[in-house]
Amino acid sequence: MLHLILGRSGSGKTQYIRSLLCELAKDGAHGMILLVPEQFSFESERAMLELLGPRDAGRVEILSFSRLVDAVFRVYGGVSGTRIDDGGRMLLMSLALEEAQDHLELYARHKESSALAAKLLDLVAECRQCAVTPADLHRVADNLPDSVLRRKTHELSLILETYDTLLARSFLDEQDDLTRLNDALLDHPFFQGRIVAIDAFKSFTVQEQRILSRILSQAQEVYLTLCADEMMDRQNGMGLFSPVQRTARRVISLAKRQNVPVASPIVLEIPHRFHSEALKALEQGVFRPEAEAFPQKTEDILLCTAQDKASQCDFVARTAKRLLREEGFRCRDMAIIARDADAYREEMTAALRRYGVPVFEDSRQPINSQPLMVFVRAALEAAQSFATEPVLRYLKTGLVGFTLEETSELENYMLEWNIGGARLLSPFTQHPEGYGNSFQEQDRQKLAFLNGLRERAVGPLVHLRDNCAETDGAQISRAVYTFLEETEAASHLRALAQALSDGGEADLALEQGRIWDLMMDMLSQCAVALEGHSITLSRFAQLFDAVLAAQDIGTIPQGLDEIPLGSADRMRVSSPRVVFLLGANEGEFPRIPSSSGVFSDTERRRLIELGLEMTDPYDLQAVEERLLAYQSLSAARERLYVCHTRSDGEGASQAGSVIVSELNRLFPHCIHLDADEEDVLSRIEGVSPAFLLTASRWEKNDPLSAALKGYFASRADYAGRLEGVGRAASHAPAHFENQENARRLFGDHLYLSASRVEVYHKCRFQYFCRYGLDAQPRIIAKLDPLSSGTVVHDVLERLLRAHSPQQLHEMGRERRAEEIKALLLAYLEEKMGGAQEKPKRFSYQFNRLAVVLEEVVGRLCAEFLHSSFVPADFELKIDKDGPVPPYSLPLPDGGTLQIKGSIDRVDRMERDGKSYLRVVDYKSGGKEFLLSDVLNGLNMQMLIYLMCLWQNGKMRYGEIVPAGILYMPVKSTPATLGRDATQTEIDKARAKACRMSGMVLDHSLVIDGMEDDGKGIFIPARREKGGGIKGTLINLTQLSRLQQKMDDILKEMGKNLHRGEIGAVPSFGAGYDRVCDWCDYKSVCGYEPGAPVRPIEKLTHAQSLEKLEEEGAHHG
Repeated sequence: MLHLILGRSGSGKTQYIRSLLCELAKDGAHGMILLVPEQFSFESERAMLELLGPRDAGRVEILSFSRLVDAVFRVYGGVSGTRIDDGGRMLLMSLALEEAQDHLELYARHKESSALAAKLLDLVAECRQCAVTPADLHRVADNLPDSVLRRKTHELSLILETYDTLLARSFLDEQDDLTRLNDALLDHPFFQGRIVAIDAFKSFTVQEQRILSRILSQAQEVYLTLCADEMMDRQNGMGLFSPVQRTARRVISLAKRQNVPVASPIVLEIPHRFHSEALKALEQGVFRPEAEAFPQKTEDILLCTAQDKASQCDFVARTAKRLLREEGFRCRDMAIIARDADAYREEMTAALRRYGVPVFEDSRQPINSQPLMVFVRAALEAAQSFATEPVLRYLKTGLVGFTLEETSELENYMLEWNIGGARLLSPFTQHPEGYGNSFQEQDRQKLAFLNGLRERAVGPLVHLRDNCAETDGAQISRAVYTFLEETEAASHLRALAQALSDGGEADLALEQGRIWDLMMDMLSQCAVALEGHSITLSRFAQLFDAVLAAQDIGTIPQGLDEIPLGSADRMRVSSPRVVFLLGANEGEFPRIPSSSGVFSDTERRRLIELGLEMTDPYDLQAVEERLLAYQSLSAARERLYVCHTRSDGEGASQAGSVIVSELNRLFPHCIHLDADEEDVLSRIEGVSPAFLLTASRWEKNDPLSAALKGYFASRADYAGRLEGVGRAASHAPAHFENQENARRLFGDHLYLSASRVEVYHKCRFQYFCRYGLDAQPRIIAKLDPLSSGTVVHDVLERLLRAHSPQQLHEMGRERRAEEIKALLLAYLEEKMGGAQEKPKRFSYQFNRLAVVLEEVVGRLCAEFLHSSFVPADFELKIDKDGPVPPYSLPLPDGGTLQIKGSIDRVDRMERDGKSYLRVVDYKSGGKEFLLSDVLNGLNMQMLIYLMCLWQNGKMRYGEIVPAGILYMPVKSTPATLGRDATQTEIDKARAKACRMSGMVLDHSLVIDGMEDDGKGIFIPARREKGGGIKGTLINLTQLSRLQQKMDDILKEMGKNLHRGEIGAVPSFGAGYDRVCDWCDYKSVCGYEPGAPVRPIEKLTHAQSLEKLEEEGAHHG
């Protein structure tokens, strides 16, 4: 006999069934079955164990439909074979599309579409549940008039038939288990004489209905609970309980077909669940327009509005923590329900963990980002083309057997020289330090080391490629397994798991073993499904990706007391004391039904009219959504929190759904909360949120802020972080707490290049990163301005060493051009690895350097025709072992500061037994020399070199007079002249446009020696008509004062380094506005716009000299 137990939510239907089974068990009944949804099986087992005790618990077997399959086949035997999973289904559907493509029109273009394969698998699952076969689809298609729907249905029947054939050839599918179970029950009386109770279902698929029919025909008694207040559907399918009432009618129909009597329904009317009158009124009145409003004020229903999803999740997490702390709730007394929990999972779980609340997610996670999966996917892609990106992805998984340092070294070299493809299969030959370097022994050793890494990385990929050539999918699957063995991936994965475990990530560590097993299953399924299918490695990789996208793993509970988080249609909760309902927004909960499958809603209705039992169309789905909302709202025993947001993730406003309007209608006096305006004390339910609150209130001087700061200052694990917040809030520059550590890092005796001095005065933190931590930016071998400048320096040095300016002039333009091209080619071969394999852009830019150099050399020839200065040294080394000793200064704290460097060119003029020296620097940019920069510690490099020659160059040059510093532009500068301009006019215009910047000695002998006609075409000084000199000038007295100023700046720099002053206080102003824009360390310094800077004032040359005089007078 069939017994229907009806009742609204919370009326005690589940308790009625459990009590009934307990009574029957006590009376001696055995072999009873309680059939429940899969998600409710654990809770049901726990409850029955508590009710019956260990001795009698075995009298009632708790089964879901999937467990029922196992139970029956254990008794009578089942069909053996390889089980297919979601990934295998995706693989077979992709193959089915390929095999059927010659007969397809609508779907022919999408034969390799994973998205289409996924939709088709959804259709397969629906057809299985509804017991619709490809033949049924074909029959319906034949009955349709010529239309898109006819062609679509016909093609789909063909695809599904091909899929079924492939499936039957090699696999068993759990989607067919209920069909096989039905066939088995036709021959075997598994339920004969048994009592079967069925609880917590609201509907049954056609497959499940067939099993119910077998149960009804065999069982002694069948009890079925359904959530409805009566049998009759008085609203013709559109009522709150209409979906359940339709299920009741179908089950009764099944019973009558089997001649099974149906007892009068038992209707449970007393709401046993609710400990709150308000919750009881909510269950009775929601979605019933005639229900009256609850008159009293209630604290059991709370409606919370939040600005956005993050704020909503934070409110739920801190409220849950408060309930645990203040009101004695346990985690398992609560539940968090969303219509789609996946949309909240990341933010909700993060918020709960932030507040220290354990959470269990009723979900399955994708695995495509797991290291082993990334490793195989990258290897399959890399073995096709050996492109840089997949090879690096493969290396970075940590499963190749490389150390982090080895991976970084190989990555740096590959990116430096843009190595990928066929170049990766040949030995590396380029210099490890990029363009412009000659090979030394240590460079050869490093290159050999890098080639060893290359062979270890590429070797297994080459073997994988070779093993996959011209074969079938089964052999490729075996080749992938061989590749895993060759790389010892299993061993490396175990090491990764151990490292995760040691780092406190026990759950991730445990996952790695499951991921390996999944990989083996995937390869096995690929081997079985693709045996005999001749495919390329590229197609195999596509199929593997499709298989992988369909795979996931479930979450293992980490504790006995956790808050469950789940979706309304999946989650089965057992009367929790508190429910948090998330996302009660219009269109989200209840969800607006949509048709996302291969059939539109209109097409689905037409197919149902023709006799196919498909799932419900749009309007019936809407009724189902309302029922889900009702069940979620009525799940709590004591308290309900309903949350919705004012805006979505993109800032667009959002309205509350019908759930919110129903609550406002029924409970005009319920509590309304704003998650963003709650008392600030509510945000200190967890240590981590409390620390965030402390940081956000740093500037407030109230008792709460003081108490929070005091608390965290007393905790060893937070004291350092608190100090960091204080520094950030006050914009206090970073510094070493222990100055001795700074001295150990930088050294008592500082030995610096002049360029380092420039970096320090631009930003101390940049100096600390680059030269203290030695955090060097990655080298990219390209012909950028720096590399081009190095080439130009080298060619000019060689050219001027080999030929005097007079000889260069006499050569003529064509011979000079030939010489320059020869020197460029020599540099290309010696220091750039030759012209082979260089990209077209490089070749163009490099050839363009010849044009630039021809113009620059032409200007040099023109200048030296008017100059008494002649080149004396090129790339002059200032160093301990160089021709000129470094510039040296004692520091006040007992250390020393020495500056080394290399001067592009030193020009000399001999007069009266004295050497007048000028320092020349080649510049590809257009920076103007400003003395005011020097007074701020910037752009001092050339002046340091000049002072060093003045101080230490007597052994090389005799008595020295510092004649100046010059920045010579090395660039092609087109002149704007008329079409009829002569070459002479063009040359003069270009020379003027490329006048050297700098500063020269205010002495007529020097000015005339540099440019005999005094026109100032080449140097930044000229003679006036009245005989005076005008320009960027400095006399010897001023130069001596400038040296003193520079010495003070350098000593201050040394002192600050020894004191550990490394704050991110960039220079700003007077051409230094973009120091941070070009900094390699801007992502780590913490500097923000508006924070303190070191202001640089732009002064005229005269103003700078005046300031120098004033400081000199004060210093004196």
